[in-house]
Amino acid sequence: MEFTGRLGVFPASNLLQWAHTERVSGTLVVRRSQREKRVGFRAGRIVECRSNQPQELYGQFLVLHGYLGADALARALAHCRTHRQPLGVALHDLQLLDEAAIRSTLSQASTESVQDLFLWRQGLFYFEDRGVGVRRLEIDLDSTEILLEGTRWIDESARIRRVLVDDGVVLSLGPGVGKTPYTPIERRILESSESEISLRDLYPMVGGVHFPFLSAVSGLVERRALEIVRSGADHSPVSREIDLREILLSVESSDDVVVGAESAIFPIEAIEALVPLWIQRPPAKEIDALSIEQRGFLDGFDGRTTLRRLLSPAAETRVDQIELLLVELQRRNVLLLPASIDDVERKLDEGSGLRGLVKRLRG
Repeated sequence: MEFTGRLGVFPASNLLQWAHTERVSGTLVVRRSQREKRVGFRAGRIVECRSNQPQELYGQFLVLHGYLGADALARALAHCRTHRQPLGVALHDLQLLDEAAIRSTLSQASTESVQDLFLWRQGLFYFEDRGVGVRRLEIDLDSTEILLEGTRWIDESARIRRVLVDDGVVLSLGPGVGKTPYTPIERRILESSESEISLRDLYPMVGGVHFPFLSAVSGLVERRALEIVRSGADHSPVSREIDLREILLSVESSDDVVVGAESAIFPIEAIEALVPLWIQRPPAKEIDALSIEQRGFLDGFDGRTTLRRLLSPAAETRVDQIELLLVELQRRNVLLLPASIDDVERKLDEGSGLRGLVKRLRG
């Protein structure tokens, strides 16, 4: 079964509801910029969630929430490398955590990682319709419970962002520090906030899924253990280079692909010069559901107009355009030509078998 789309149209809550109702088995892959998550389903229940973000790894969760010390984690990871075992199995074999604690914390970490998808407003997803392997220690999560908590995260995030308006907010220790007991994640936040620091710089030092971090910071601000020094504007527009690089990288589903790698496969100028051409247009009902700007972008896939001319200079609009393009590339509905279709046809030899294909595409 081929199932591909954009989170802007089909959000995470709808995806989980679909997986639960249809009792699907396979992997839901969700990508946004340099981030990727793979949620494994078996008969509609979640049995794994893998993220390519180091701060969301299971070991980081254990340390951040006080279940394991850094030295114990290092020992377990060394055991993993030597014996080629998953971390949960290594923790059990080394008797660092018992099986009940491992299953419980794996479920907690995976639940947070899945619920994080509820806060992704943009991104590309596709479903891989093949079975998920059975593991010695695996999770078994009910999507309906995650739906309820994920919805709460959306509401709570909106409330928090009325105070911590963006990641440019600068914080420092407040007058209430040390007056109440703290959770492990709160202690880590305070230890990293001894001098003025922005939310953007603080998060990588703390780690974990972003919403629990943001919620903990908000709680510390309310208790005056942290105070807002100033609200700095968060200037973090999506660059054209990362966006256009994704056109080539995000259509690959291999685990070893690094989306947004530092070295581009092609010079950015060459990528912008590519010319999109429809192999097969989406159904009319899908086109009608798009905005005028989005329909205009897709109408430009005429085999003669370059991406440079089609992509908007506005970052937000451009991200939406690229998501549209990625979906159609994933569906194999679009061909990216190195030049206009007229130039391509002129350069083909008379005996080339591609001439017939070009003529059909032009028609």
